[in-house]
Amino acid sequence: MANQKLLMHLTFIAFLFYGCDVKNNKEYRLLILKNKVLEDENERLKANINSLSIRPIVIPKSTSIKLGEEYIADVRLAMVDINSPPLTILCRFDNVANKLMPIGDTLKYNKDYESSTYRHTPTAKGLYQWAGIIFQKLDNKNLEYGFTAVYDVK
Repeated sequence: MANQKLLMHLTFIAFLFYGCDVKNNKEYRLLILKNKVLEDENERLKANINSLSIRPIVIPKSTSIKLGEEYIADVRLAMVDINSPPLTILCRFDNVANKLMPIGDTLKYNKDYESSTYRHTPTAKGLYQWAGIIFQKLDNKNLEYGFTAVYDVK
């Protein structure tokens, strides 16, 4: 519909500049061809958007800390809709059910850094694992992505 309106406007403009025989005018044909190329590029762009791979990324400030230090990590999606920022919920991994189980804590989303930040100060040495699920609304679809991360306290 929008393309038909554009074509009508282009025809009118071409008529004003090139006279009545616009269909046989070289400039007019080039204008129509450029419009068709733009139309094809937009369709390819839409196809690329539909085939995007979206993944959660955990970026720790450090994977090894000393006892008493705070472990800090940013959680990001490789693609984010800024009009509907993601919701990140902390989870534990349930070995019996073999899936992530939400524990209720939600990470605050920072619009300036486009990420949610996980913070934890461990009280003992050892290997720590944490997990979460990022919920993102995209193209009227509710998507969810699980992730896990590990850090060592020495």
